Amino acid sequence: MRDQVQVAGRSAAPAGLSLASEANASQTTAAQTMLSADLAPASSLTLQVKAQTDCPPGVNLCGFTTDMQVLVYDATGNHDVLTITSLIDDAAQMAISRPADAAAAYAAGARVIEAVSHTYYLKTDTSQLMRYDGAANIDVALVDHVVGLRFDSYGEPQPPTMLQPLPEVAGPGTTYGPKPSSIAVAPYAAGENCVFMNDGSPTPAPRLATLGAGATTLVRLTAAQLTDGPWCPDATSANRWDADLLRVRKIAVTLRVETAAAALRGPAGVLFSHGGTSSTASMWVPDQELTFQISPRNLNLGR
Repeated sequence: MRDQVQVAGRSAAPAGLSLASEANASQTTAAQTMLSADLAPASSLTLQVKAQTDCPPGVNLCGFTTDMQVLVYDATGNHDVLTITSLIDDAAQMAISRPADAAAAYAAGARVIEAVSHTYYLKTDTSQLMRYDGAANIDVALVDHVVGLRFDSYGEPQPPTMLQPLPEVAGPGTTYGPKPSSIAVAPYAAGENCVFMNDGSPTPAPRLATLGAGATTLVRLTAAQLTDGPWCPDATSANRWDADLLRVRKIAVTLRVETAAAALRGPAGVLFSHGGTSSTASMWVPDQELTFQISPRNLNLGR
């Protein structure tokens, strides 16, 4: 929980008590392709992409539209959210605007997909559940009289491991997380990346620790564990993220609401976050608390 969180290059939820961000990239949509030419850092404002194979005849970029946000990312963990300003369908090009801190370079083959972002937080001064869409639009109040909001992330206690020795072969190379390259990819040496380190063996060792004293069930991840590194793609990247996020398999959401009528609330305490005017217990309507769990798609296989 924090008072201010930087989300997608914008300061969000200054009065928020708790915040969670969900990025849903490439939902049920044809808006996904890959770069067909390298994208230079910062200065380049055009994406040269491959024509999509699932478009109608004569159309190269079905699903993509002007003003759409897209996510470009590669296997190293680099990622940037860009906005399409115009499309040149015949040439399979996208003119884009990019944040000032979008300084990563991307090689041909990097993925380009539609990105939809929703950030939810509690605005404590008005007791409202808020949503921010990751763009310049004003934040929207969804629910009034919300007096509590908490997000708990639960993750895989075991660190990632190599499924196959280097050099790289086709197919999944790790239990989770990006597989390292057998050649050096700056700033890492051969056999290393943000998740694995070269220990001299053909199966590099994980940088992540074992959690929960070797537990086999999911463990609750603390805020400290998700903000202390190791960092992907590396510690100097403007869009760096904690590699422990790769552990997340489910998120528990706890929401507490109060009755809108002060006349149905008693004194502040266990039953009421905000005290009301009622002194008759038979007229009280205590706060209600609900907890539900969600699992990111494709991340809870085998559990």
